[in-house]
Parts: sequence; C-alpha cells; structure tokens
Amino acid sequence: MKNRITTMKASFFGALCLLSSCGLTYSCSDDYDLDETLPGFLGGSIYDELKARDFKTVVKLVDDLEYSDVLSRTGSKTLFVAPDSAYARFFATTDWVDASGSPVRSYEQLTLSQKRILLYNVLLNNADVLEMLPYSAGGGSLTMRRNTAASSLDSVKYWQWNELPNNLNEPSEDDATGGDVRFWDAYTNQGRGGIYMALDATAPMMLHFIEDQMKEKDITHDDVSFILGLRGDDAWLNGSAGGKRTYIYDARVIEQDVTCLNGYFNVLDKVVVTPSNMAEVIRTNGSTNLFSQMLDRFSAPYYNASLTEQYKALYDIGNDSVFEKRYISSRSHGGAISERPDRKDLGSFPLLSFDPGWNEYSGSNSLPKEQDMAAMFVPSDAAMEEYFLNGGGRALIERFAKQTPVTRENLSYNLYQIPLNIVQALINNLMKDSFLESVPSKYLTIMNDAQDQMFPATDPNYSSLEQYKESFERCLFANNGVVYVMNRVMTPADYASVIAPVLYSRGTQIVNAVLRADDNFIQENYNSAPLQKYYSTYLKAMQSHFSLFVPTDESLGFYGLVDPMSLARNAASASQYKYWRFTYDNSTNAVFPIKSQAYRFYYDRAPSDGDRALTGAANVSNPGDKGSLNSGAGLVKRQLLTDMVDHHIIVHETGSGDQEDMQGRRRYYLSRSGAPVYLRERGDANAGFAGMVVDGGFQLQMRGDAGKYPDNQPVCTVTESYNQTAELNGYGNGFTFLLDRPMQATTKSVYNILSNDQDHYGEFYKLCETNFSEDDLRLVGLIGEDVTSREEIANEVNKYRIFTNEGVNPTQGESLVRFFNNYRYTIYAPTNDAVLAAFDKGLKSQEDITGFIAENLDEESGTLPEAAQAQARAMITMLVNFVKYHFQDQSFFVDDIDNGGGVDYQTSCIDNEDNVYLSINMRQEPGSITLTDRAGRTVSVQAPYNVLARDANFNAPVQGVATAINSSSYVSIHQIEDVLNFTSLENGRYDSAWSTPSAALKFVTKYRIRK
Repeated sequence: MKNRITTMKASFFGALCLLSSCGLTYSCSDDYDLDETLPGFLGGSIYDELKARDFKTVVKLVDDLEYSDVLSRTGSKTLFVAPDSAYARFFATTDWVDASGSPVRSYEQLTLSQKRILLYNVLLNNADVLEMLPYSAGGGSLTMRRNTAASSLDSVKYWQWNELPNNLNEPSEDDATGGDVRFWDAYTNQGRGGIYMALDATAPMMLHFIEDQMKEKDITHDDVSFILGLRGDDAWLNGSAGGKRTYIYDARVIEQDVTCLNGYFNVLDKVVVTPSNMAEVIRTNGSTNLFSQMLDRFSAPYYNASLTEQYKALYDIGNDSVFEKRYISSRSHGGAISERPDRKDLGSFPLLSFDPGWNEYSGSNSLPKEQDMAAMFVPSDAAMEEYFLNGGGRALIERFAKQTPVTRENLSYNLYQIPLNIVQALINNLMKDSFLESVPSKYLTIMNDAQDQMFPATDPNYSSLEQYKESFERCLFANNGVVYVMNRVMTPADYASVIAPVLYSRGTQIVNAVLRADDNFIQENYNSAPLQKYYSTYLKAMQSHFSLFVPTDESLGFYGLVDPMSLARNAASASQYKYWRFTYDNSTNAVFPIKSQAYRFYYDRAPSDGDRALTGAANVSNPGDKGSLNSGAGLVKRQLLTDMVDHHIIVHETGSGDQEDMQGRRRYYLSRSGAPVYLRERGDANAGFAGMVVDGGFQLQMRGDAGKYPDNQPVCTVTESYNQTAELNGYGNGFTFLLDRPMQATTKSVYNILSNDQDHYGEFYKLCETNFSEDDLRLVGLIGEDVTSREEIANEVNKYRIFTNEGVNPTQGESLVRFFNNYRYTIYAPTNDAVLAAFDKGLKSQEDITGFIAENLDEESGTLPEAAQAQARAMITMLVNFVKYHFQDQSFFVDDIDNGGGVDYQTSCIDNEDNVYLSINMRQEPGSITLTDRAGRTVSVQAPYNVLARDANFNAPVQGVATAINSSSYVSIHQIEDVLNFTSLENGRYDSAWSTPSAALKFVTKYRIRK
C-alpha cells in the first residue's frame, strides 16, 4: 500500500507541477498535449467525473445545494457516492417523509434539510485515499470516525407538541422520587404548538470499518458482519479468507479512490443515510419504545443561542428560538451537565453515565472522538414486558405502580412511576463507554455496574459466542455508537445487591440519599463529590458478603443521632449537648436532599415529642446550600451521616463457616469504620430475623454506665430483613436489615475509661500517664544537643509518652493515645496487683526514674555521669516499651469463637535491631482469650473485658467550635490477670536490663524508642 500511495501521490504532484509550469495552452510535445490530455490516472474535477458517469442524483444534490463550484475547482475533498440504481432502491424503501408528511418516493420530494444530509454527511473536507482514512486524523492511534461537512443544523426541525417527550411520572410525598423533574411539560400542550429543536448541537460523524484500524483494535470480520447484519453470501469471513473490505456505516465500498484533480470519490453499494444518535435510534426503531420512554425522562430542551442564530441565517422562523435536546449526564459536550434548562442548579438530579444524544461522543478513557464511540445494550419491548410482568422486575414495578394490577396495557404508564434514581441504575448498567471493547468477540470482558462479567461464561446463555449472539434481536447503528437490541433485561447490581431494599423502600430515603450522594461524580469531577465516600460503588462489590443495617427515616427523624462533637465538651457546657434529627427533603436545587435540625440532648432520658429544636444557623442544615457540607451545621450533618453509614456496614469474612454472617455464633462484629457492632439478640433467621437487636458502642455505654440512665436504655431492633445473597438469588452479596433506631459509636476515649476506673485500671493508667520533661530527656541523653527547633523537641518528647494532646483535638480535659493511627486496636490492661508486682520485680515508674536522675545529678556540672545516664535511658526505654507492648493492632473480643490455636499480632513495641514490631500470640476460644508474650508466659483475659473506646481527633478544639472528626481509632479494652513482657527477664527481674552500664547500653540499642 505504501508503494502504491507514494507512486500515486508522486505522479499526482508531478502532474500538477507540470500543469502549473507549462500552462494549459502550451504543448510540450507533439505526442502529449496537456491542453487536451491529462495523465491516465488523473481525471477531471470531482464534479466533472460525477457528471460523466452514472451519478445523476448526486449531481442534482450538488447543483441544488450550490456546491458545484466547490467540487469543480476547490481541492482537498473526499466524497462517497451511490449510483443512480442505489438511489432508486433508496426512494422505493426509505421511511423519510416530505414536507407534507407523505413518504418520499422521488428526488423531487426531498426537503432542503434532507438533501444536505445526503450530501454533506458523506463529504470529507480533505483528500485522502481510502486506506489512509484511519491514519489522517492524528491522535496517535487509528481512527474509526471522521468529521464531515455535515452540520448540527441539519437535524433541526419543528417538533409538534405531541412529538416531544411526555413524562407521565406522578411523584408523591412518600415516594423516593429520586429528583424526577418534568422538563418538557411547558412544551407538550397543544396550545404551545411546538418548538424548533436540534437533536444535538454537535455534528454527526462518519463511521468507517477499514482493515488496518480493525486489526489494531482487535475487531474481527465476524464482529462487523454481526453488527451490520451481513448474512449468508454477504457475510464477511474472518481472516484472509474474507479478503479486504471497507464499509461506510453499512454501505460497502465497491469502487475506491477514483482520482480527480481536486480529490477522490469512492462508490458505495447503497445510499448512506447517516443515522441519528443512539437516543434517537432507540426512540424511532419501533421495538424499544418502553426503554426509550425511560431514557427520555433524563432529557430536557435547552435553548441554544448559537444554533438559533445560525438557523435563522438559513430559514425564516420569525422570533422563534432553536432548542437542543440534551440528556442530563455526567459526560456531554462541554462536560457534565450541571444546570437545568432554566439555568438553575440540578441539585440531586441523577445523571446518566454519558449523553446518548451526543454526536461527537468522546469516551471516558480520554480517547479522541475519532477513535471510539459508545454502545448500549437495550432490551426490546417484549423483553421489558417479560422482565417487569413476570421476571426480576416484577417486585420493582409493583412497588411503584399507580395503576394496579400491572398489566401489559398499563405497563408503560407504570414504568413512568419508578423513581429516576432507580431507573438510572438500570440504564447506566446498559450504557458502555467503549464500542471497541463491546464488540461480540469481546463479550466476556464486558463488565456490569459492579465490574463483574455482564455475560459470564458460567451462565448457560453465554457459554459460547454463538449462544451470546442469540441474546440479541438485532443491532442498530447510530452516529455515536451501536445499539444492541436484546431479548432480555440485564439486571444491574443495584437491583441485586444489599443496596436494592434501600432503593425500593418507602421509608429509607435518608440512607438512600447518603449512599447515592456521590454517584453523579464517579466518572467526572471525582473530587467534587459531596461526601467523597462512593458508598453505592462499595456496596455493589458482588464478591464481598455484607450485612447492611439501615435506620429508617422515621427513626432518624425521631431518635436522630447524638452529636459527639458537642458531648466532647465538659460538663460545664452540658447545656450545649445536642442530638440531630433528619428529614428527607428533595426540594428544588437540593444539593444533598436531607435537612438536619439540632435538639437538646439529655443523657438521663430518651428523646421525646416534647423536645424543643435549638435555634440559630449553627443548629440547622438545609439541603440546598452549595458548599454547606464543608462547614458549620452542614459539616456536622455530613460527619454524623457518614459516620452512621460506615458504622452500619459489616463486611464478613468469607470461608469462615458459621462465623461468616449474622447467623454465626459470634456476638461482636466490626463495621466498615472499625466501630464494633454487638449482636444482643440474634433473632429467628427462619422468620426474617424477627427479634434481632444490635448495639453500637453508644448503646452499650448508655446501658452499662452503672445504671445511671434507667430512662435512656436505647434499643436498636430489626424491623425488616432482606436476603440479597447469591445463594438465594443467583446474584447478590448479603443481607439488608432495617432498624428502628440507628446505632452509634461510643463517645468514651481510652483516656476516659482508664482514668475513671481506678479499681481496675488505676496502676496501669498511671504508667500510661508517663510524661518525661525535655530537661530529663536531655539529661539522660535521649534528646541530643542538635535537636533545637520547637517542632523537633516536641516530637522527641512525645516519643516517650503514651497519651498526648499536642497536635490533636481530644475531648475536653482528655488526651489521645499518641501512636494510634485511624485504625482499630486492642488494649490489655493488667490488674493493679499485677502492675505492683512488676514494680517489686524492678520495673521503674516515672517517679522512680526522675528520683534516680535527681540522686545521681552532679550539682556542679548539672549533668549525669555516663553510667547513670545509660541506666536511666534503659529504665525509660523499659517503662515505655512495657506499656506499649500492651497495645495490640486490630480489635478482638471475648466471644463464642475459636481462632484456631493462636495467632501472632503486632503490638506498638519495636525491636530496633531486627526492625520489626514485637508480637503477642493471641488465642481465642469460646468465652476466653489467652495471650502468650515474648517471654513465653501465658496470661488470660478476665473481667471486665470487651470495654469499647473511641479515640476521636476532632477538627478543632472542642470548646464550642468542633464540627467534625478528622480521624478516630476504635479500641477494645480487656483486663488481664498479669502483665505482658516484651522480652525475657534475666532472673525474673526488669532491673537486670541496667544492672551494669554495658547491659543498659545493649538493652537500649535493641529496644530504642523510634516513634
């Protein structure tokens, strides 16, 4: 091909040079007169060549559109034409109608717009031989689409009022309306008449299938045959047996690269009528009407000033305007659609993945528009009827139907009643970003909305390519993609996962709004999502196994959520203690459709109808304020609701037998955030888990505070349950439980628990309060002379502390465990007697160590002798590591489980020489935990155990200004009968580590505190 093109172009340019230098009237030789004869390969102009051959219809188009001068004289054009015989077939079969509404059966009936479509959609504004088309658009990869001379104006027409989308949705107050807005109502009344409207403001592109491009993108001949509907003798065989072919849409090139003075033309076997966009193809093909009505609920007419001006330059439309039909989506021309036609904010309106009406569609993988297009897997009307009347969609349609019983006759009307956010899930699952990755031969790699195989080979319907193809009734070309018309509905993960009951239920709109708040930002503007949690994506992980607990709207509107930011203030500020009630409010422009209102919280009694709402801006967050979720009451709302959802998601381990979900033996579970969930009453699994009761840490806290709150004993009871497991349904990922009251995490910190229970933790708490001064640490040589900046000094001092309030914002009057890091932990707290016994064995407290420093201090020099320095360093290193060894990574509970003989878990203590965290071997058996320390000693957990704490680091000092929790660590605390030793003790004594200066130096080298 390269040699052919090179020879052709060299000859072409040589001829042009000859013509320009010699002139058309000069005869260079007696044998070859340029004024009469041109080189054999070089014809006349495109226009002249068309006139000289059987292209009378094309010539008429050129003449009528006053384009003959361009095709006669101007260079750099490529045209695709059909012979008159093909036009005769076209006029005999086309479904076009003329200006009077009669079928077009002759050229004379064509409107100006139709003539423009027939000519300009197959005219390229550059000259290229056919084999160069995939290369000439640039972009670093071979292309399959090209811009033509077509204009978006060609799709403008006057749409009568009854030709426009008519949304029959009738939202009601108790429905999860999902932001449904009837954008077309102002134009669908007979008195309005209609509007001038384009189907898109971008121009349609020309699609071509050319061998080189197909090879690069792994598209087979058989793929093209299936998509184009080529059967029998017309089918294109795979590989070299099929030979080389070129198609422009479904028209085959039968003569290529007719070379003319000003470009090329190629002859097709049929008339190319560039199809409309995917949305319009779905609307007009006659077999996908039900799906089309769903799709059109996402459409709206947008005024387009530029189109109006351009159209008025061609046609007299008086004072009318030209609108553009757009589909509200996260990707369209110009980016995500963020405004309604009236320029108001879209609020929480659900978005399609992309605009199916966008002619110049560009995929999310950043490929140029020339290199790819989209695909949609659209169920036929028959498939929709079967799905919603007899199949997996029956429960859904019955949930929202307004005309019952649901029948084939009223199905269309009832489909309009399904909320948009539910319809969105179905449609987006069927919209695929890439045509190239969705051709039949690649069907096993096509993913659904959960990134699972959409057509798994394990399903007998898709066990082979031929069986897969039997799922389709036909394929429809659009100018921006391919529509595969299916004989079944592909259920989205949204309808099969634990999200589904939340989506459908009348009483879970608040949690549904939280779970779906970020959905419109998954593909575009990721960092602009209001919550940046992407819960729905997380909960559609179909390889996971979830228990999703869902507080009902009623429970959140009455019990609400206690505000831990307010409770973190001391008792003197108890009048500021708050809980917040929530209501679903999807009013116009709702950014986050939930309103929150603060109420006074009383520890000693449960919420009641008599509670008074607190006044002022700091106590109310409305749904429509842009940016309101980032500060003040809006940030409190965001914190509480995301905290709640994280606490109500449990991801179960798979392959753990009867411990896998809420039906196992265990009572304690860890939520997604690490907050523990206690299963107080298991309920009857055979009766929908009736009677199940769960507690969060706050519920346990209120129940367990020595009976201080007899009138406020919160109970979280399961009212409904849904089995969404794959075992029952074939596709699913767990159970969903509705709660009559939300769980919450404990508000008690480790500091609070240890400091307030002296009977159990008094001596251990004193060790945790270790706080050596900078002066003492410099005297013993743990802070060097080179450490001078305030920040460096603070970091060094902190290394030898357990609790700190530097650089963090703990509860007022408390501190946080310094080395916790937004994770989950277990603390083993020795009894008071066990700590005292350790002192008897030579362990030194801070008081002992500072006394030792004072005794050995040289008063004249103000320094310690080297030997005393080494010993003091060893004492401090021993004390801090002794305490830190009782802090273990991950949370564990005394429960009815067995961990299989003991597992090693890291502590916060480091072996500096081996560069590893030291571990404890932890053995869980039903009702007990047994620990084996580094010295080989076995120590048992005893009561009190399973005490829950949360070290919360607030976003500001809590005295009146904290509105959120920046990070937090969840902790389970167990009393143990004896201390744990991170190293073996010589002669059973701690002080053997500094019995001599050399022993002290060796010990510190191995166990130096690093962080």
